[in-house]
Amino acid sequence: MKKLKLFASFVVLTSTGVYFSTDTPIGRVEVVSLLAGGTPAVEVERIVQRHGINFRPTEGFLKLMARAESETDPGKEQLAQTLLTARVVDLVPEETAQESEALEHLAHGAELALSTFPPNPERSQEIERDFRQALQTNPENPFLHFVLGNALIYEGNFDLAASELRETLRAIPDLSSAHTTLGRALAGKGDQAGALAELREAVRIDPASPTARSVLASALLANHDPGGATEELREGLRISPDDPALHNTLGTVLYESGDNDNAIAEFWKAIKLGSGDPQVHTDLAAALRKKGDFDGAMAQLQEASHLDPNSFWIHHALGSALVDKGDLAGAITEFREAIRLKPDYALSHSELGYVLKKQHDLDGAITEYREAVRLDPRLAVAHANLAAALYAKGEHDASYEEILLAHELAPNDPSISTEFSRLPNSYKQRATRPSGELRPQTAPLGEPEITNFLFYMGAQELAPLEAETPTVGAKRGAFGGLSAYMTVIGERSPVRLKSGSKWEFVIRPANAAEQLDFKLERFEAKGGSRTLNSKGKKLEPSSSSDRPGLLVFNSGSFGQSSIKLTVPYDLAPGEYGFFVSAKGDGWKMFCFGVDSL
Repeated sequence: MKKLKLFASFVVLTSTGVYFSTDTPIGRVEVVSLLAGGTPAVEVERIVQRHGINFRPTEGFLKLMARAESETDPGKEQLAQTLLTARVVDLVPEETAQESEALEHLAHGAELALSTFPPNPERSQEIERDFRQALQTNPENPFLHFVLGNALIYEGNFDLAASELRETLRAIPDLSSAHTTLGRALAGKGDQAGALAELREAVRIDPASPTARSVLASALLANHDPGGATEELREGLRISPDDPALHNTLGTVLYESGDNDNAIAEFWKAIKLGSGDPQVHTDLAAALRKKGDFDGAMAQLQEASHLDPNSFWIHHALGSALVDKGDLAGAITEFREAIRLKPDYALSHSELGYVLKKQHDLDGAITEYREAVRLDPRLAVAHANLAAALYAKGEHDASYEEILLAHELAPNDPSISTEFSRLPNSYKQRATRPSGELRPQTAPLGEPEITNFLFYMGAQELAPLEAETPTVGAKRGAFGGLSAYMTVIGERSPVRLKSGSKWEFVIRPANAAEQLDFKLERFEAKGGSRTLNSKGKKLEPSSSSDRPGLLVFNSGSFGQSSIKLTVPYDLAPGEYGFFVSAKGDGWKMFCFGVDSL
């Protein structure tokens, strides 16, 4: 087996002299940085065994280190034992004040990152702030750039993440985990070729790394190469046949490829080999449910909930499983818990409404359906179910309006089409109106009459963009573990602009005194939708004034009370979304597409 080569043969110089060289041992900050940056304990252990350490671990250090480790990491106890018996080289007897400060920031940031999924924007900013403060104690330490880069990926700031990770790799080009994480950042930017190159380099450096192998396999699956993904995982299992992460990822590849029985077998192997990842149990539950084994699926979801009681998604899945079993009271309890943990997840409100209606609580059902469509106006099933509940209550006109909306969103859904066919002719005729009538109309150039709506500024007129509320959620992502996603129905925005246009947009705030935040993202269009993906724990647009997003732009005043946004370069053909947020009021999205001349 090829051993892990961590450091290059050259040295990195700092103000105090040599920082790292080929034979330099690992220090306290480096150990905790690797763990806080998501490197599994078993891989940190191999690094320690190769290079030795320059300190004697105290009980206090081991407790601090444990704060940066996932509770479900199966290798954490063995890492602690390895540190206690590791070869000590060039002993540094005591922590400096600088090290102590960095370690506390690293441990605190890691604790926050591990404590909540998905973290809210304030929590994510606090995590980043901790890691930045750690970096400030020693800006020359490449491991601190590594942990910050990992945090930025979780926030969806892929450009900045890539910059930090390249800073790490300039100093330590043979750090496999940095290549893996850079691959994730490049994939987030849409650079699939660059991502695969980095992931293949990570595997070349450390063929025994389950993380690098799993992430590469998942990337290949995302690039429609299930054969290549399976080949990578089989090779990884040849080297490390008892690694639960590799069995878990192979199960995911097989499940996505339609081989449900063999997927179940791989998930069971991962569990029996000691995987403490609750996602393995939820994935196994999905495969068992697909097979019709509802009792087995329920048992796995209960185990996942035991491992991660604060996961809204696990409680949501438990609610759905209880509906399958006919336990409506239990389903209500689980859906309410999911909503308590994540109040803005529209599907949980919709599913709760469905169960309440089955229990003949029409008022409660209507309340939940209305909340679902408020949170996600494009959730067709919620509109359809709201229509049924309103009709049952005798509110026929309101019911017809909801069926119209549901049919517009999902015209090919058989059940919605059936309900649409039963509408009075006067309502059916309204369905033929142009979709543009649902948005503000094109108007002469000037300040918008409608507030908080984004317009494209043409030469003579204001053209409304497509107002959307994307579906935001989490699932096993393209790179293993959990992936956040943001999806808009339809591959192409109905608003089409030409490449080479003058890229100016205008919005008039409802309150002239309020501050708006903006971000411009490019979406990937395929499979009937537009999607923005982010490996990690969060996907939330961030303020362009705080951290530049995927695409930069300028902002300034326009007229008496409006704001003009200008993109100072041409936009390539593709699908785009402008995110707009008033402080404390969440994000709204306005979409448009760019076509070549």
